[in-house]
Amino acid sequence: MRKIMLFLSLILLVLVVACQNTSTTTKETNNNTEKTIIKLAHWGIGTEQENNLWRRRVAAFNQTHEDIQIEIVMAEGGWDEWLTTKAAAGELPDVFLVNSVPDAAIKGWAANIYDIVKNDPEWYDIPKALRDSVTYFDSKVFGIPAGYHFLGYYANFTLFENANVTTDFSTYEFTVEEFFNAISQAKFLSEDGTSTIGLDASGEIINWLPSAYDTTGKIQHFLWDGEKFDYMSPAMTQTIAKAVDLTDNKEVFGAFSDQAPGEGEPSEREKYFGTNGWNESFANGRVGFRWGGSWDASYYANSIQDNFEHDFVGIPGKRVVGVSDYFVIAKTTKNKEAAYEVAKWLSFGIDGIMAAFEIIENEKEVVLTMPGLPINERTMVIEKWFESYPQPGFKAIYEKIKGGDFTVLMEGNKFVPGFDQARWHYNTGIDARISRPDQPEGKTLSIGDLVYDAARGAISWSDYMTQDLADKINQQLAQAINQLRNVQ
Repeated sequence: MRKIMLFLSLILLVLVVACQNTSTTTKETNNNTEKTIIKLAHWGIGTEQENNLWRRRVAAFNQTHEDIQIEIVMAEGGWDEWLTTKAAAGELPDVFLVNSVPDAAIKGWAANIYDIVKNDPEWYDIPKALRDSVTYFDSKVFGIPAGYHFLGYYANFTLFENANVTTDFSTYEFTVEEFFNAISQAKFLSEDGTSTIGLDASGEIINWLPSAYDTTGKIQHFLWDGEKFDYMSPAMTQTIAKAVDLTDNKEVFGAFSDQAPGEGEPSEREKYFGTNGWNESFANGRVGFRWGGSWDASYYANSIQDNFEHDFVGIPGKRVVGVSDYFVIAKTTKNKEAAYEVAKWLSFGIDGIMAAFEIIENEKEVVLTMPGLPINERTMVIEKWFESYPQPGFKAIYEKIKGGDFTVLMEGNKFVPGFDQARWHYNTGIDARISRPDQPEGKTLSIGDLVYDAARGAISWSDYMTQDLADKINQQLAQAINQLRNVQ
């Protein structure tokens, strides 16, 4: 009887072990090594059939790591809504992309990985602007840069040369004054569709010109000064005035109507520039400066080809706008170090980057490219990354930033606490009918509406942006910052 009981106990023990092997950490029977399963959610992962570069990088990781394996988790519906549902169910992936790092931290989703990154020498290969963007209060790091892009102007060198502009924009070093002088000089109107104009639109200057006009040296992207949005800055008043002036003087493509005055008649844009399209007007050689990102590089290279000389030149004053995506590591992950290794390998880690290059080089049937810009500043990475980049300006500016000769204005929507409300959605209480007569009674302007309408001259900025309104917006911002400060 004792032998039977012992035999049954052994069977029960085997069953228990077998059940335990379905959890995150499993034991491989062939080599007796434990493998940690890290669940990854990435909005660019694509389908198995597409088998894009992200999926191939995941496969390469799994092939080269005996102790960690990545399991891809596919999102359903809206990204933030899906994450909220997963969080409520206690099923957050171990590593996932977020639209706002501070929001993820405040909600209790994101782990503080400061103790890991401070001891990782490779962390300091990340461009400083990206590292600084996710470092809070000196000892909190909630995000890992997972994508990097530049925003700025593509310049038509040929157009400016033909307009007798003497500034050499190909050096990437030009002043605000030289920029606007070139825009004024480039304007030439002809009703046969061959007109030229210096700038695509005035609205985008709102995001970078305040930094150039600011005498305190604090304002970065838009009006963020590291502590608040400086809505009362004289630099913003100057910027709004400049935007209105560019539109009123019709020195921008966007000042011309895209509406046909009558059936079968061309719009103002079609009459002067041959097209209503923003991208087409630049690609066809009609516009001098076109706002865009590094994701537009291939489009313009393929569209323009050798029709005219062009390049990406950043923004005036040896600056460029930087935008980034971020991974976070779930606070609920069972192995923070393993999750960090996965996120690192898929972003800034040298081993993961070199493996990606190898995947690209070995693929003979499908064209694969590294997205965006390097998240690692090692020389070997920079040289390899930019080998096939269509515009030389991206590499030149990237290296100037690394050398301290250029400044990055990081767009704050994904790393500044409270950004969304303070920049876009705060309800100003201002009657929308002042600048938008077609709006119903009771409709009010958001702060984003007020900025937009002021920049197009539909409402007076100085009359409606008061100190009281600015204080109220920044009070909400301060609450978000304090919430993040209190996250453990």
